[in-house]
Amino acid sequence: MAYTIARRTREIGIRTALGAPENDVRRLVMEGTVLIVGIGLSAGFPFGADRRGSCLAQLFGLTPADLATILAAFLMLLLVAVVAAYFPVQIDAAKALRHE
Repeated sequence: MAYTIARRTREIGIRTALGAPENDVRRLVMEGTVLIVGIGLSAGFPFGADRRGSCLAQLFGLTPADLATILAAFLMLLLVAVVAAYFPVQIDAAKALRHE
């Protein structure tokens, strides 16, 4: 996510320089982050469910269909992605326009 935001530094700088509120810019980036992570989790879930039988030896005290563990893993991945996208958004407009 940080790489994606780094590629959009100039766009974020222009939006900020033109007077876009910081909350709007942050919301734009967060929506994109949640969309990308949601698509990745949705696409990855069927593959993970297909391979759960081969992971039985590595699951200590859990069943492959443990809904609480799957939900916790999804939420943890989403949290890490949001944190990774939150901090790079704080960009100074003048530096962003001189970038590249």
